[in-house]
Amino acid sequence: SFLGDTLPTPERARLRAAGIICARDPAEAARYLGWLYRSREIAARPVFAPEGDVPSIARPATWMETVGYLRECGIAVPAGCIVAAGDDGREACTGLHFPLVVKALPEDCDHKTEIGAVLLNLSSADQVAAAVAEVRRKLQRAQACVLVQEMVADGIEVLLSALRNPDFGPVLAIGMGGVAVELHRDVAYVALPTDAARVRRALTRLKLWTLLNGFRGRPGADIEALVDVAVRFGARFVQAHPPLGEMEINPLFAGSAGVVAVDALLKAP
Repeated sequence: SFLGDTLPTPERARLRAAGIICARDPAEAARYLGWLYRSREIAARPVFAPEGDVPSIARPATWMETVGYLRECGIAVPAGCIVAAGDDGREACTGLHFPLVVKALPEDCDHKTEIGAVLLNLSSADQVAAAVAEVRRKLQRAQACVLVQEMVADGIEVLLSALRNPDFGPVLAIGMGGVAVELHRDVAYVALPTDAARVRRALTRLKLWTLLNGFRGRPGADIEALVDVAVRFGARFVQAHPPLGEMEINPLFAGSAGVVAVDALLKAP
C-alpha cells in the first residue's frame, strides 16, 4: 500500500505482472484482501448440481392449469370454483367456507387490484352475487367467467417469481410480498436452476428472514417448506415448454403449516 499512489506506473506494472496489486491506501488494500477471502470462500463451496430431474412440462394457459402447476411445486391453492357465464355465483358458495373473495381470472386481467376486480371479505351468497356482477362490470364483459375463492388471512406475505433476464437467463426472485414489495424492495435474486442451500442463503440476507422466524411474538413460517417450494417452482419454470417469460406469485402466504398461493401472474416470453 502506498499513500497517495506515489509508485511510478512502470513499477506498478512490474509488480502487477508478478501478482502483486498496489493499493492507494491501507483501506483500499483491506478491501482487496476482503475480495480475496470472499473468492476463496466461494471456491470452497460444493459443486452445484440441480436437485432432482424435472421432465419438460406444459406451460399453463388457464387458471385451472396454473392450479395444477402450483400444486406440483408443493404450493397449496385455496378452495374455490369458477363462476361460468350466465351464473350469478350463488351456487359457487356451496361447499365453500366464508369469508370469500371474488376476482377476475388471471387470463382475463393481469392487474386485477388496479381496476377494482378483486372484492374481499364477502360473508354471504348475496354479497358474492353482487361481487360477481361488479367484476364483470369492471372487465366490461357481461358473460366473463369469474373466480370465487376462500379467503386466506394467516401467514407471512412472500413474493415468489421466476423470470427470464436478457443478460442472466432464468432467475428466481424471492422476498417480502404484498404491498411491501414496492415499499421495502426487500427482494433477493438467485440464478436458475438452484438448490435449497442457495435459496436459504438468499433469504438470510433479507429483512423477510426476521419475519419468517417469528417477529415480536408473531408465529413464524415453515422455512424449509418455503425453500423447497422455491426450488421446485424454479425447476418447473426452467422446464416449461413452450417457455414462460415470467411467472409471479404475490402474495404467497408462508405459514407454520406450509405455503398457499392465492393468485399467479403468467407472461409469455
